[in-house]
Amino acid sequence: FIDLYYDDFGTFRNVYHSLGGVYVQIGNMPINERMRLKNHFVLGFVPFGGSFDEFIKPFITEMKILEKGKIMNVQGNECVVIASLGDITADLPQGNDLAGVKRHSANRGCRTCNAAKDSLTS
Repeated sequence: FIDLYYDDFGTFRNVYHSLGGVYVQIGNMPINERMRLKNHFVLGFVPFGGSFDEFIKPFITEMKILEKGKIMNVQGNECVVIASLGDITADLPQGNDLAGVKRHSANRGCRTCNAAKDSLTS
């Protein structure tokens, strides 16, 4: 199975605009191998203001093909490779975005207190 991780990070210390990194790793290998940096792969980067949905569409298309099985050359042998998406992990803001949770500009933007925007004072 394939694990996908999404994380926004600042490219410079004092710049507001972030860059979203999308990474994958093969999930069905021993944990000591999964933790090695050489087994983490960069899928790509989502620029500030870019659409994660548009970015991820080609990956989803390929995953649908892999779920049904695809003949590939593996170390000189023709093999049927089958893979599926195991899990998606993300930092809290990106996870909220992926799940459709609104941020502070929403009417009830705080998940903790659930206060309506018009009840807040400045």
